[in-house]
Amino acid sequence: AAKKIVHSGLKGGWKFGSVYSMIVDHKGALWIGAETNDGLIAFIVHGNSYFRFPVAGHNAHSNQKVLVLYEDTEKNIWIGTEKSLTQYCRSRFEVFTMQDGMPSDSIRALLNDSKGNYWISSPTGLFRFHFDEAGVPNRKLYFSDKRSSDFRIISLFEDKNGNIWVGTYGHGAYLLNPATGSTTLFSEAQGLASNNIMSICDDKDGNIWMATLGGGVTKITWSGENKSRGRQIKNYSEEDGIGSIYAYYAFRDSKNNLWFGTDGGGATRYDGVNFTSFNNSSGGLKSDIVYSIAEDKNGVVWIGTQEGGIYSFNGSSFTNYGAESGIRDLSPDILSMGAGNDLVIAHKGGIDVLNASDPKQARQYSLGEEGIDFTPNQNVFFRDRLGVVWIGTDHGAVKFRSSFDSLDFLTPKVEFTGLQVMLQLYPLSGPAEFDYRHNQFVFEFTGVYLKAPEKVKYKFKLEGHDNDWSPPTENRIASYPNLPNGAYIFRVCASNAEGIWSEPIAYQFTIKPPFWKTWWFYFFCAVSLGAGFYLFMQWKVKSLQKQNQILEDKVEARTFEVVQQKKIIEEKNNDITSSIRYAKRIQDALLPAKKYMDEHLGDYFVLFKQKDIVSGDFYWVNKKDDKLFFAAIDCTGHGVPGAFVSLVAHGNIQRAVIMFQERTPAGVLDKLHEGVTDVLSRGGETQDIKDGMDISLCALDRKNMKLEFSGANHPMLLLRNGVHQEIKGDKQPIGQYFSRKNFTNHEIDVNKGDVIYLFSDGYADQFGGKDGKKFKRSRLKELILSVYEKPMKDQKIILDKTIEEWRGNLEQIDDILVMGVRI
Repeated sequence: AAKKIVHSGLKGGWKFGSVYSMIVDHKGALWIGAETNDGLIAFIVHGNSYFRFPVAGHNAHSNQKVLVLYEDTEKNIWIGTEKSLTQYCRSRFEVFTMQDGMPSDSIRALLNDSKGNYWISSPTGLFRFHFDEAGVPNRKLYFSDKRSSDFRIISLFEDKNGNIWVGTYGHGAYLLNPATGSTTLFSEAQGLASNNIMSICDDKDGNIWMATLGGGVTKITWSGENKSRGRQIKNYSEEDGIGSIYAYYAFRDSKNNLWFGTDGGGATRYDGVNFTSFNNSSGGLKSDIVYSIAEDKNGVVWIGTQEGGIYSFNGSSFTNYGAESGIRDLSPDILSMGAGNDLVIAHKGGIDVLNASDPKQARQYSLGEEGIDFTPNQNVFFRDRLGVVWIGTDHGAVKFRSSFDSLDFLTPKVEFTGLQVMLQLYPLSGPAEFDYRHNQFVFEFTGVYLKAPEKVKYKFKLEGHDNDWSPPTENRIASYPNLPNGAYIFRVCASNAEGIWSEPIAYQFTIKPPFWKTWWFYFFCAVSLGAGFYLFMQWKVKSLQKQNQILEDKVEARTFEVVQQKKIIEEKNNDITSSIRYAKRIQDALLPAKKYMDEHLGDYFVLFKQKDIVSGDFYWVNKKDDKLFFAAIDCTGHGVPGAFVSLVAHGNIQRAVIMFQERTPAGVLDKLHEGVTDVLSRGGETQDIKDGMDISLCALDRKNMKLEFSGANHPMLLLRNGVHQEIKGDKQPIGQYFSRKNFTNHEIDVNKGDVIYLFSDGYADQFGGKDGKKFKRSRLKELILSVYEKPMKDQKIILDKTIEEWRGNLEQIDDILVMGVRI
């Protein structure tokens, strides 16, 4: 394509004198050095517009020719005049999000205290950040016990004693001692007019003033040093002169006047005696809603309003600044002083900067063009000691430098400058191998950092030798004498004046071992030892083989005998096991059928876990006339002995109900006792027979809603409306007992929904848990109480799962029976 010359003119023509130097920066902007009072013009080629970079504060440039312009590798612009050299940094914005270590992307309050700590409020709590000597951020969390969706910290302030005042929305204010972490609450209960603390400041005497939403302004004073006693809280409302009880912002100016921004009452000033409001009705402000207030270094107060733009107040009159002054949003969220005398105006459209000393036209910055999602949260900001403004948003914290020549945080470019091996220079040409006698290394390096080369520090580490990085140092030499053989990587990085470290560069090398430490020497030695060991083992094996053959012949003969005996034992064991399994079928046939239980019990469950093939526990259900009998029976022992006793028990309890027509649980147990004792004493040795059983027996009359119970050593549990009632059985078993008496019959009124539990002692006696102890009956009661409202089938599952988890890998020690019936 043919080249052509295009004229790019400025409106009104070029007015800036002779042009001495020009460069095009990495963004395509044309920088023009001209002979003007300002000294430098940057002209954007494609936009036909320009930005002037005034040299206020850089008197060396005034009325001088800009002879040289240069952009370095760090994107900084160097400006050379007849008498000076100046550098302008390119970094104006920085964004800190969760990826950079912030506790959350949503920043609700910010504070930089007098000790340099950064306080950040987010939905996850209040964090205090500080940086250690290595530049690593450390943080501490406060109010971790109050993290909830309705506990929001929206304002922070440091008083003259170094304590932090924490304002919340809806929960009052807290006085936090950073050293101890102790807090003191101030809320409506202590006298505040509102718990919505929007902003906090102090007066010249150290008294605390709070702007609240709905409660006006609150002042907190103390008599004495103890802040938990003698405090006085006074609330100021519209009757006292406050413009509105809805206050957004509190601010103290250099004359010790207090300013309050309100909703509906404009700005209110307090001079220590009187309140004076400035609003639409009193004159001065055209808007009655004031969000933010700031003061420049000349003592002029700046006020941000809703839809009314910015106002300056020089003590006697107001001046309005709006769209004609380059302010893009007439409802700014934040006003703050930046570097120099810049007024930083943050709003949803970006940031506008107005020179407060010469407020003609604001400089505009659209953060969207920088790739920053910028929506500032109202009055969430602070100005640090370098004049940098930090702004809280819902997408992180934005760090803004209003002055173009403020420092940025680019790291130095690190390079190796030399390598000495045994005090001889050696080329740095990638990985290298050295003889084991060449083991003294000296590394030389440097960091290129044009902003402040004298502040560059280094740290290094030799991987394979050092466990940690070296302490930061200004020395550019690292020496390693007498390194052993091995593989090494030397790494070095550099930090700039702000303590930000660069990515490390590396040099990889290997020191070869001497021949007696090589693998092939080790291999030779291993082969030699192995051959000798092999020959010895061959001789040893042959002698052992002879002895082993003799032993094998003896073992084979003995093994044949053992195998034959094993077969005989297995056959007998199979016969016994088959008999026991057949006995189990008989025992299972005696248990009530599921259909029968479903018909008569209704809503119930039975957890029955046998220890052996046959069981000493069984459950029994029988319907006679209007009474439904059901019982949980625990016979002496388990396995085969227990099963035999259970047969005796089953037959006799059936006889008691059917043959003897007993209709009370106590009567049934008395008959059962007589029958069991008679059967077990027929051999004539009654003194030696201790077999018997424990039982819980119930008789339910659904027609009259009556429940009768009698027990031998076992109780019954009745659950009703979260309360359990335990009906204990008599302290005597069924069977031989020397001090026997008739069993007690208990009658209880029951209601629909009541749940009855019967159980043997197998569940409570089971060993398990982390200490291998018994489950115990008290824990079983607590478990039943926690699940009784659940469906009966779910209760069975929970009871089964609980005892299995409790038992773990231990053996089940007894039969387990738990029976539950819901009326």
